[in-house]
Amino acid sequence: MRKAPLILAVSFMLAAGSMPTAVFADTPANAVIVSTQSLSAYSKSILANLQLQKTTFSVPFYGSDINNVKKFMNEAMKADDYIGYIISGYTIKVSTGSKNTFTATFNVTYRETKDQTAYVKSKSKEILASILKDGMTDFEKERTIHDWIVKNVAYDKSKAIPESSYTAYGALKSGKAVCQGYTLLTYRLLSDAGITNRIVRGTVRDEGHSWNLVKLDGLWYHLDTTWDDPTPDRKDMVSYRYYNVTDTQLSRDHAWTESDYPTATTDFRNLLNDMITSDSAKADAYKTLLFDLGGVVTNDTEALKAKIQEAIAAKKREFVFTHDFGNQDMDKVIDSIIFGLDMSNMSIGYSVDYNSNGVATLIFNASYW
Repeated sequence: MRKAPLILAVSFMLAAGSMPTAVFADTPANAVIVSTQSLSAYSKSILANLQLQKTTFSVPFYGSDINNVKKFMNEAMKADDYIGYIISGYTIKVSTGSKNTFTATFNVTYRETKDQTAYVKSKSKEILASILKDGMTDFEKERTIHDWIVKNVAYDKSKAIPESSYTAYGALKSGKAVCQGYTLLTYRLLSDAGITNRIVRGTVRDEGHSWNLVKLDGLWYHLDTTWDDPTPDRKDMVSYRYYNVTDTQLSRDHAWTESDYPTATTDFRNLLNDMITSDSAKADAYKTLLFDLGGVVTNDTEALKAKIQEAIAAKKREFVFTHDFGNQDMDKVIDSIIFGLDMSNMSIGYSVDYNSNGVATLIFNASYW
């Protein structure tokens, strides 16, 4: 007698910036465990359909239960961060055939239509052609892309945030986005510029958040274009508070499952400082970038004081430093340095770009007579 087909179905929507979690049926006692090789092939099959942004598709496979289907789907979504983060929800229906064969039917909804994703790809190439120059290093490309996004996208503070603000398409079309839109646009532009990067899902102050991990010369750094964009939006103002920071620096106010991502342990500003002497051909470019980032980060008061005194001795009228205040009172530290200076032939003022992880960029302006 022919067995009646078993149909299992699951469905859920994905929160912005999130990958799916769901509860599935227990593994049947007679389940056939899918091999790693078969799992990889199955995930690739799903991914091929997702990358075509098919809303409905079926994939046959052999063995195991619906728990493996979930695993395959998650692997496919993680294999392409852009696709994974424009999926807003999906259902899976699994029906049994003969001899432990199954057919999985997927119904997927996307935050971007296929045409909108194509627009993003086309627009990305157009933007890169206009802002990148021949001979640029990946360091220069990343900074140029970062600045373009911060200057051309504003954080969407609407009471009812539209779905488009969670996408790169919305960021490009309306010039407004929330963190997921910033992150997706950053991912698209960096990827199309040949720079490996990933999307990180985490939290800030217990709220969902996303940002990018960027790989430069084999080393990883955190890049948060959302938090580098001042709010309310100030046209042409760019912050570098969350530009290529380490796990330690970012973890003061961001949280994520660190085991899911590459580690970022290299101090980017120190690396730039070293490259000024090791790569003479690009020394000027590295000097400019390091200056704009606020220089090498100091973390003790005496080191900051010495840098300020050195700049004054050279009669510099504007100088920028970055200091890690940790848990110290920033105003007290700066006042203790300023009040200790010889002010008989000069005056000095400063402004601060401060972030919640304790790192601040200090911009000094001095006059001499």
